[in-house]
Amino acid sequence: MFRLFPLLFFVLCLFGISSAYATPDESKFVVLAYSSMADDDARSILKKHFSYLKQGDESTKLYSLEKALASVITVQRPVMPVSVVVTVEDTSLSFLSEIIPFIKKEKIPVTFIVTPSRIDRLPDSERSETWRLLKSISNDPAVNFAITSYDYVTLPALPEAEIKRQIASARARFHEMMGFNAAYFTYPYGAYTANLQSLVKQQGFVAAFGMQGGAVSALSNTYALPRFPITDGYDDINRLQTIIETLPFPATDIQPDTSYLTTNPPVIGFSVPNAWMKKMQNLKCYGQEMGELTMTPLGQGRIEIRFSDAFENERTRINCTWPEVDAEKTTRWRWLGFLFVKNDAAPAASSETTGQPALLP
Repeated sequence: MFRLFPLLFFVLCLFGISSAYATPDESKFVVLAYSSMADDDARSILKKHFSYLKQGDESTKLYSLEKALASVITVQRPVMPVSVVVTVEDTSLSFLSEIIPFIKKEKIPVTFIVTPSRIDRLPDSERSETWRLLKSISNDPAVNFAITSYDYVTLPALPEAEIKRQIASARARFHEMMGFNAAYFTYPYGAYTANLQSLVKQQGFVAAFGMQGGAVSALSNTYALPRFPITDGYDDINRLQTIIETLPFPATDIQPDTSYLTTNPPVIGFSVPNAWMKKMQNLKCYGQEMGELTMTPLGQGRIEIRFSDAFENERTRINCTWPEVDAEKTTRWRWLGFLFVKNDAAPAASSETTGQPALLP
């Protein structure tokens, strides 16, 4: 059984995040994604960020993933306006041996992301000690766990039978070693499709995460929740503060519903309620190594972005943001992020219009 608060598990299963009745700005949180903590600099940055977040002003609080989701699902406003969840995707023995005593001492909530094969392929003594350390914190209410597929692979590139095997093997191995099921799933490399989301849901996961930027709110897709990667060059405190203050982007009917390119280049589209249109005069979208992108209004709040050339990078990020200034003259950003993972077998996009879905409200 999941190690979850009973209320959270019940509500998630019954309704899902998307149906929660809440004002997104009142019920939201930001997820920070850290990975590859092998070197001292990376660990130093993580600890520095932990200290900054924990000792921040009275409006900021670190939450466990479980509690943050409960706040959104049960429509309870987070205790603090700036609510933050931390995920760490590194289960190396040297890192765990250093970070576990630290988070215990500082009482810092963390979600550890486990790729079972990375542990199982270690030498016997190291493998046993790694699982032991993870299990030693499994009863800590501030610690949550998510898993990837058994091997860290681009799942949409695999046949469906192999995708199912990868997910089922990861769940089974985690349960065998930890004594409970992991409630959350993260897509390796942030690559997912609509079909993969359905498979993850069918496997019994409560929620799943990609690697695109944005705030989690009642508007979010439960099985493609956003996370902000904190990587080299993007780890300074000023950027961190901007990220954790991110506001939800009021977009619906977001296309494509996949981060794995089935057509290259993709056509990006989303709808915004008419009441928000006047606020969006400063909306801008930027592409990685592309600069500012041209947006085409299609009427009734529908916006589309098209590309003339195929994406060449293995992974390409597109971010759409606009600033909002509150009564205290503080600027915060609404953020809608896209991450596209290249599929070398993807067909070239047609020059003809897709017609999707230009007339949706």
